[in-house]
Amino acid sequence: MEKIEQLNFERKALNQLDAYGEIYVNYDSSDCDGGHSGGSASFKSLDELYKWWDDATEWADGPFHFHIVEPQDKQESYLYFNR
Repeated sequence: MEKIEQLNFERKALNQLDAYGEIYVNYDSSDCDGGHSGGSASFKSLDELYKWWDDATEWADGPFHFHIVEPQDKQESYLYFNR
């Protein structure tokens, strides 16, 4: 992540902490066996979010994406396979 992009990400995350007391993200992941999953997560600190991100990218077999969302935009968890 570029420095400007990281600073913008952290600003958005910290704004959420200030407004809601938590950071909300939606995530989507794919693995090499055709499995797709996603859902939402929330974090009480920037450190907690970065730890989750590090762990999630460690176990991901394929593309993994997440983005910060407003609390009302959290997505339901899903799992499906297309083999």
